[in-house]
Amino acid sequence: MKDCETVAKVEPTIRILSRPGFSPDFRHFVRNGDDVVATKASDAQVWIDARLPEDLLRQCRRSGSLQGWQQLEAFAEGNRLFIFLLALAFVGPINAICGQANSSFLLSGKAGSGKTAICRIIGAVWGWDAEDDASSRLGYGMSLNATDNSQEPMVATRRHMLAFLDEASHHAGGDLRKLSELIANIAFRFEGGSSKRRMTESEAPLDLSTVVLITANHAMPELSAHARQPFGRQHYDRMIDLEVPDRDSGVFDDLHGRGLGETFQLMDKITSKNHGVAGAEFVRKLITAHRTDPRAVKKDVEAREKLFRDKLLSAMKRPVSAEFERPLRSFGRAFAAIDLARRFGIITLSRATLGQAVLTQCLAYLRRQQSTATPVGPPLSPEERLKQFIRERAGKFPAFDQALTAERIQHEGAFLDARGNLLLTVKMMVSIVGSSADAKRLKRQLVAEGMLGITSQGEGKSRNSVKFIVGPKRQKVDLIQLLARFVNNAGTA
Repeated sequence: MKDCETVAKVEPTIRILSRPGFSPDFRHFVRNGDDVVATKASDAQVWIDARLPEDLLRQCRRSGSLQGWQQLEAFAEGNRLFIFLLALAFVGPINAICGQANSSFLLSGKAGSGKTAICRIIGAVWGWDAEDDASSRLGYGMSLNATDNSQEPMVATRRHMLAFLDEASHHAGGDLRKLSELIANIAFRFEGGSSKRRMTESEAPLDLSTVVLITANHAMPELSAHARQPFGRQHYDRMIDLEVPDRDSGVFDDLHGRGLGETFQLMDKITSKNHGVAGAEFVRKLITAHRTDPRAVKKDVEAREKLFRDKLLSAMKRPVSAEFERPLRSFGRAFAAIDLARRFGIITLSRATLGQAVLTQCLAYLRRQQSTATPVGPPLSPEERLKQFIRERAGKFPAFDQALTAERIQHEGAFLDARGNLLLTVKMMVSIVGSSADAKRLKRQLVAEGMLGITSQGEGKSRNSVKFIVGPKRQKVDLIQLLARFVNNAGTA
């Protein structure tokens, strides 16, 4: 009997790993079904989620040597955008260990400036699909020519790595309004780190925790001008704009006497033979450091982020506005990631070179934000933002129909019912006013003013959202109900 109890207390030694990226204990890093990075011999078994495309998982492979891959650094000298994009490739594993909301970056510039080519080179940190001729132009990257629902499994194959999504402009077919909606949708959809939970699916949501890098021919301010609703601070916080200067050298500051095409040919020759090794070595070193002292890893990253923040404040010679806090954290994390890669011996460029490259991109971002801002007095209050949203959409709200599906309601976000009440999803409310905290404060204010629909929960309790039964499956959805008199006061007839 005692022997049976002893056996029962023994923890199972076989681990089943079903997702790319780190295991929950940070002792394994799955790249694909055949490639697991670990510092010690392990009996972990990999059974990758069947929803993830096998052809994209195959791209997460390694070949060649770290020394061979490091030949790329000769092209990085004097090229700050290249170095910053390289830094983004190392951010995913750091975010996984230290925690931080997903970041998305939009690399914009005219056609032929080398956006796709440089991102293909950057992606070689994690892999390359040398056997697939159809994807050889993208290397480790993925085409955005896919439906919204198929984009989620694509990004899930890059969990804790880098998701390079190419040619957003082609996906939108040249329609700038469609492109603006695509970019805004990606920024918010991948922010939370998990896919949409659909009522028809029994599986757990896909894990989308990664850094997203997108290429397009148009920058955020231009897309904002064509959007149904101009982008607000919440859009620029979630999709950080990186612009390629309009010049013959494209993404490069210094071509070192070569042409743009020749430079990429030489870089492709290096990465097609040496790929995946830099990312594998980086996570192997991280696993070792985390096993030794998890707190030390976080402190190390925080110290590097503080160093970058101090350099930024010194360069600006004035405090940075609090409204830029979120993107500045992303720039600081990028510096911390590539500087840690330097400490691990993966990057051989000096700390000063790395820091200056990230700092230059950060300052350029802040300058663009300030130059595209259109000051119109003090910032709008959450209530005024909501009223502005209603005025801009007057006459354009779709009618709320009980035949709507819960998925359609979440996608649209705003409806007008037969009585003139405005029905909003919580996500839409947060998007309008800027933050969850502002949305909660505004709802309390509207309740006090008698402008919000209320449902009773019994025992004197109430909630400030209304449950609706929708669709043939009679699904329940919660919607915030702004009463018609508030909508009319905001300017809608």
